[in-house]
Amino acid sequence: MKRIFLLPLLAGLLGSGTATAQDIIYLADGSQLTCNITGLTSKQVAYQESGTTTEKRLEAAQVHLIFSQEGKLALFDPADPRGYRSYNLQDQLHDRMLLINGEVLLGGIISEDIDNIRYYPAGMASASPQIQPVSGVLLVLYRDGKHILYGETGQCADYIRRNGLDGPGMAATPDEPPTPGSSTPAPAQEIELNLEEFNDKALDKTKTLSQYISIIADRGTPFQEANDAIELSVALFISEEAQVEVSSSTTPEKKRYPIRRYLDRLKLLKYDQVEITWSDITYVSKLQKGVDGNYYGVITFMQRFTGYKEGKPVYSDVTRKNIEVILKGYTKEVGGETRELWDVFLSDIGVVNTSRG
Repeated sequence: MKRIFLLPLLAGLLGSGTATAQDIIYLADGSQLTCNITGLTSKQVAYQESGTTTEKRLEAAQVHLIFSQEGKLALFDPADPRGYRSYNLQDQLHDRMLLINGEVLLGGIISEDIDNIRYYPAGMASASPQIQPVSGVLLVLYRDGKHILYGETGQCADYIRRNGLDGPGMAATPDEPPTPGSSTPAPAQEIELNLEEFNDKALDKTKTLSQYISIIADRGTPFQEANDAIELSVALFISEEAQVEVSSSTTPEKKRYPIRRYLDRLKLLKYDQVEITWSDITYVSKLQKGVDGNYYGVITFMQRFTGYKEGKPVYSDVTRKNIEVILKGYTKEVGGETRELWDVFLSDIGVVNTSRG
C-alpha cells in the first residue's frame, strides 16, 4: 500500500507567487509534483515548478488530489457548481482518518507505525488509546495541515467525491464564487433539542445496561433469557463496533472487546457464580455538540465484580469506568412524511482504574 508523509502546507490554492514552493499535486499517472500553485479553475490547475517562474497547466483529467501549503485540499468534481471541491483542513478540531469502508474516525492521533495508528477517539471515555490498522485506512488528515496518504490517489479522490470529509468543520471553502445561475441551498435549520431530557435518557440507558449485565452474568439465568438480555443490551449502543475495555487488579494489561463479544464472554467466565453491580452512576461531562453535528457526553460509574467457586468468593475487584454517550439524529417515515428525529445511544466503555475489591 502506498504511504506518503507530508509536512504542513502554507500557501493558498490560488497561489501567492512566492519563490518557496511546497504545494503538492498528485497526478493520475501515479506521480506527484512539488510546486507553487498559481491558479485553479473548473478545468485546469496552473502551477510553477520549484525554482522557476514559468507557469504550466494541468487538465482536470490529469489530476487526482491537490494539497496547498496553507492546509487546503482540492480535487476536481464536475458535480460541484465550481467544477472542483475545496476543504480547509486547518478548520478541523480533530485529526481524522478516512477508512476504506466509508467511515471517518475523528480523534487525536498519537503515533503511526508500519501496521497501526494509535489514537484517542473524539470524546472517548477511556484514558487508553485505540488502534486502527493501516490496512483499513485511505487517508489521514491532521488538524495542523499534515496528511498521510495510504491508499491510491485515485481511490482517495473517488472516496471524497462520494462522501466528502464528513463534518461541519470540513465544509467546502468557496475559493471562487459559484457558477452564475447555480443556486446555493439555504443552510439547514437548527433543530431545537431539549438536552436535559436526553441527558436523563442517557443515564436511564446506562442504568438499564447495568441491569441487563447482572442478568447475563448470573449463572441462574435461563439460556434464552440471557440471550434476550444480550440483544436488548446491544440495542442500547450506537453500533456493535462499540468497544468495552476490561481490566484486572492482578495485571496492568487492558483488553478491548466489541460489545456483543464482551457480553457473550460474560456467560463463559470460569466461575460457578458471577456478580456484577454498578453504582455511583453520574456524569463526568454532559452532552455537548461535536464537530460532526452529534452531541457527546461521558458518564462514570463504579463496577464491582465478584467471582465465586464452591460458594466462596475467589476474586473481586472494583473498577472505575467511563462510558461515552452519543445523541445522534436520524430520519424516519412517520405518517407518510420523513421526519428528523434524535435519540441517545451508548458508545465505548473505558477503564479508568481497577483495585482489589
